[in-house]
Amino acid sequence: ANILTTLPRPAYREARELIVKSVLSTDMKHHFDLVAQFKARLSSGNFSLMDDEDRAFFLPLAVHAADISGPMRPADVSKPFAVRLAMEMARQGDQE
Repeated sequence: ANILTTLPRPAYREARELIVKSVLSTDMKHHFDLVAQFKARLSSGNFSLMDDEDRAFFLPLAVHAADISGPMRPADVSKPFAVRLAMEMARQGDQE
């Protein structure tokens, strides 16, 4: 189900763009660029989550951080997720 269908068209596009950007931010090829951009924004002294642009930048960064933090969890928590991820990747490989 599309949870965004009740939004006005401009809000729908904005929400969808942010969701897509957040999902794509989990790709590790963006890691160092994301970290560098975040450091630059923080060092500018003007970073604020009250600012729409900064908030739109921060959400994909937070999703990326959550994505890569899994292995830091205790083994009894992280191992089941790692097993499911490996199974999902194998299924994707089979489909391709």
